[in-house]
Amino acid sequence: MNPSSLLFATALLLTTPVSGQCFSSPLGAALSMFDDSVAGGMPLGFSFPWPDGSTSSSIDIDSNGRILPAGADTTDPTPSVVELLGSFPTIAPLWDDLDPTNPNADKVYFHADPQGAFATVRWRDMTRFGGGPGDQFTFQVTLRPDGSFVFAYDHRVASRGLVGICGGNPTDPGPFDLSQALPFPRGVGGISTGLRPTAYEFYGDTEFDLRGAVLEWIPNGVGGYDIVGDGCDLADARARGVACRTPVTRGFLPNGNGGYAVADLGATFDPNLGTQLDHRDNTIQRAALGFGFKMPNQQIVNSLDVDSNGRLLAPNTDSSDRSPSLPEFLFQTGGMIAPFWTNWNPEDLDSIGGVYFFTDGNSYATVTWKDIARFGGSAIYTVQAQLHATGEWAVVLENTGGMTVTPQKPVLIGCTAGGGAANPGGSDFTFPADSGTDPTIFQFFIDSSASPYDLQEPPLRLEPTTLPQLGGSLDVVLKNVSPTATSTWMMIGFSNLNLDLSPVFPDLRGVLYASNDLPAQAMQTQIPGLAVYSLGPIPNVTSNIGIPLILQSAVVDPGANSLGVHVSNYVEGVVGF
Repeated sequence: MNPSSLLFATALLLTTPVSGQCFSSPLGAALSMFDDSVAGGMPLGFSFPWPDGSTSSSIDIDSNGRILPAGADTTDPTPSVVELLGSFPTIAPLWDDLDPTNPNADKVYFHADPQGAFATVRWRDMTRFGGGPGDQFTFQVTLRPDGSFVFAYDHRVASRGLVGICGGNPTDPGPFDLSQALPFPRGVGGISTGLRPTAYEFYGDTEFDLRGAVLEWIPNGVGGYDIVGDGCDLADARARGVACRTPVTRGFLPNGNGGYAVADLGATFDPNLGTQLDHRDNTIQRAALGFGFKMPNQQIVNSLDVDSNGRLLAPNTDSSDRSPSLPEFLFQTGGMIAPFWTNWNPEDLDSIGGVYFFTDGNSYATVTWKDIARFGGSAIYTVQAQLHATGEWAVVLENTGGMTVTPQKPVLIGCTAGGGAANPGGSDFTFPADSGTDPTIFQFFIDSSASPYDLQEPPLRLEPTTLPQLGGSLDVVLKNVSPTATSTWMMIGFSNLNLDLSPVFPDLRGVLYASNDLPAQAMQTQIPGLAVYSLGPIPNVTSNIGIPLILQSAVVDPGANSLGVHVSNYVEGVVGF
């Protein structure tokens, strides 16, 4: 029996085929926009009343998610409430540092209805600056001649950014919870700005809760707006979780000459994580060791400042630093241990863990960056630093395989006495290394073509290539399949088991996500290293909207471990328009 017919057998009803309305207007023309640019003077075909009462028949479109009266402002990649409350009216469906030139992004589109009934701007499959594959999202704003307008968002919009409007009044009314406009149950709800033409919500530290939503802003006749929301029922599919992995360790052992010998010293990942530190993005938290630890500059410290971005510092010597560079490394006051210095973001929507600290209070401590995404990314990684009272330290790369590095997203591993230390040149930690009398030793990964991150083999990676839309299919691709694999299989479920397999199979080091509600299906291998699967066609009937999907791959690879099987991460989806 076809798995699709099994999947939807319990949900199929004799209903009329439907089509979604959230992004129903024509897509329009793609605008020639660069990163941080403005498409100026776009004609609406009607006179639009702005929040401050002024009108204009053309608009400027900021690549960073704002629309403005023509000539009002230049582009702005740094959203802030202060800038929103400026001297000109602003409509911002999602103001953030967006980049339409990113190779993973599509474009910004503009459409003006020939009859002058509406005009739409759509940021289609957009990414933030530095975003990678799988980080795309779509949102749009539709303007009408009566002064009303509509924001719409797909299910992929991640945290961060400012949503709102301003009538050019510098008075701050305080933030709104715009999700309160969303009806629950549907058809009931809405909020009002009262007399005020300004309303906003800044998603800096909170989850973006307007995914799959439509917000209609309607002038209320007294200077403000009534905001009425609804859901889009959009299809969604995202890669989540982690695959089986083979940990890699590098120990930094004082060599007796003032430097370090670096090799695999046999450290293993310590599952006793201790306490989660209260890290936000780009922050420092103090961790008391309970014993004296010798930094690379020979200073003995009893506590460390833990940087959310993967550094360990002597107390009160620096703020958080999200941009690894050799000058900052070599000139760090008090020295530095960099287990894995990169732009981590523990607040990212895809980060399901955090930064943890454990100490036995005597001679051993760990700091673990667990299940954290890098800024602008969706894949999650785990790294652990282990510290000993002898001055030895180690980094355990529990799950970092397949990470990409670019000049915008480099990685630095190593340690230094800092204070203006001379640059000894980078090491290659795929081999044992010894720094002699120099306490500075590092490897700097900055360019995927010249210095790819190669300390841990890429794990299996399951990614969606389509969305499970009514009438379509959910297509996925499995990457990094071993040449010794004999077969690949797709497990399909409606719920997430999140069952750690390592207690039963210690050398498997994987998680069972898919609940396996349907029989496993063979995947197709088209080229070496890749396997594909298509779940569909999905019947185009409303009863299928909202069906959850969990897909996970199992790869039969005899000799890989005691079970002879590797499991991938998973794809989480929901059926919709």
